[in-house]
Amino acid sequence: IVERNTFVPTRKTARFQTEPGKAVFDAGIFQGERPVADQNLFLSRFHLDVAEGGDEVEVTVEIDPNDTTFTAKSSKTGKTQSISLRADETRLTEEQIDNILRENVYPSKDEFPAKPNEDD
Repeated sequence: IVERNTFVPTRKTARFQTEPGKAVFDAGIFQGERPVADQNLFLSRFHLDVAEGGDEVEVTVEIDPNDTTFTAKSSKTGKTQSISLRADETRLTEEQIDNILRENVYPSKDEFPAKPNEDD
């Protein structure tokens, strides 16, 4: 929902449609840029009870220097669920960021450029 290099503080919202017959909106929270969620860094998960006949859920992400808050709201039931994660729980190290970016550019290990020889 929030793109890399977005200025903080920020607030972004997205809407999701639930399937008819589903009574729970299950939201996984991930950090990363890969198109498949499971290939990104898993942070947390939360659930929201929704209308079983299909529902629209509005998810808002609010980020400030101290924490990130995720809020989901059902358009039909009006119910909300929130979770806050401290910045120190979600902040990636420079090494982790470099690895993620490198893996995005070179998805296969065979495509990695050779590391320079530090002895030269």
